[in-house]
Amino acid sequence: MDRAAAAAREQGCAGLWLSVWKDADWATAFYEAYGFRTTGTTEFRLGRTCYEDYLMWLPLDGPG
Repeated sequence: MDRAAAAAREQGCAGLWLSVWKDADWATAFYEAYGFRTTGTTEFRLGRTCYEDYLMWLPLDGPG
């Protein structure tokens, strides 16, 4: 995660977006501990199955 954030900063990105499955509490907790915040939800389709994911955002305007 640190390398991804550093690369994004080097390229002048304002932040990182990701989606994470709503039922993966462990994953959501990991990203929140890193600094991501939930901003909404989106659908993720895998074959005929539709899952609801959280959209998460990490601003990169501060120090790494």
